[in-house]
Order: sequence, then structure tokens, then C-alpha cells
Amino acid sequence: MPITSGAGPLANAETGIVKAMRIDRREPLVALGECISAAETALGQFKCSPHDETARKTYNFAVGRIIVTIRDAKLDPWTQPLRVPRSDGEFVLTHKPDPRPQWNSALYDFTPADQFDVRGTYVTERTTRGGIGAPAVAVGREVNKEAGANVTPPRTYYGHHRLSRTVT
Repeated sequence: MPITSGAGPLANAETGIVKAMRIDRREPLVALGECISAAETALGQFKCSPHDETARKTYNFAVGRIIVTIRDAKLDPWTQPLRVPRSDGEFVLTHKPDPRPQWNSALYDFTPADQFDVRGTYVTERTTRGGIGAPAVAVGREVNKEAGANVTPPRTYYGHHRLSRTVT
């Protein structure tokens, strides 16, 4: 986990993320609950202390793990509410659809940007932009059967800047 260990509630959030990463393959809904709880805890800390980098990084990392767990477990919060168990009850994950049909989240697989290691001749340094949320890449699930004829890629790719809830 690429964050500096926090204290108090942030330490609990980090412990929850580590637990989630250990069980995400065999108990994805439980892991998802741990990540959501960790994200809420870190967001609460960040709201109280907007310059707390550990809180921001913990929140962003937790959101990234939420995306990974949904993808890897093939969970579907896009077409129906997803009920996620938590130690203090239940969290219901919902999705507000975009009116543009090509932006239907159910048509894409999402990968948090922190899972990519981009290197090469023309990539000399890693640049990140601070903020709250997890930047992600969306890859269309459907193969474009006319990609060769249209000289287009076989799948749709889109870099989504942030997947997160709004901080107010």
C-alpha cells in the first residue's frame, strides 16, 4: 500500500484496506465493505484536515481498491443497487446513469491508474496530479468488429479523471 501509515482512525482505515486486499478474491463483498469503510474514514479525516496528505492518499487508494474489487469479482453496481455488508450494517452502492448511451458504465471495465506502470523511450518521468478520488481507465467490453475497416481501435478506451464522490 503506497501510503504512509497514519494514526488513530487512519490506521484503522489502512488496516481495513490490507484486510480487504487479502480477502478480495474469496469474499469480494466483505472486501468491498472494508474498502468503503476505509474510504469514509479517510474522507472524514480529510474534511477535518484538508492538508492531511495521508488522509487524501488513503482515501484515493481505498477508492482504487473499490474499483478493482468490483471489476475482478464482476460485480454489477451499474444496472442495479449493490448491497455491501459492513460491520455496522449495510452500504448500498448505486449508480446515476449518464443520458448518453455510449457512456453507460455497464459497457466498460475500469482499472485504477495506480495499477499501470508506464515506461518507455518517450516516458521519462511519472507525473501525478493531486486531488481526491481515483483516476481510472475505462476499456469497452465489446469488440468493434469493423475496427479494421474503419481504422479504429478494436475496443473503446477512455481515461476517466476521477471516480469518487464529491467532497463538500
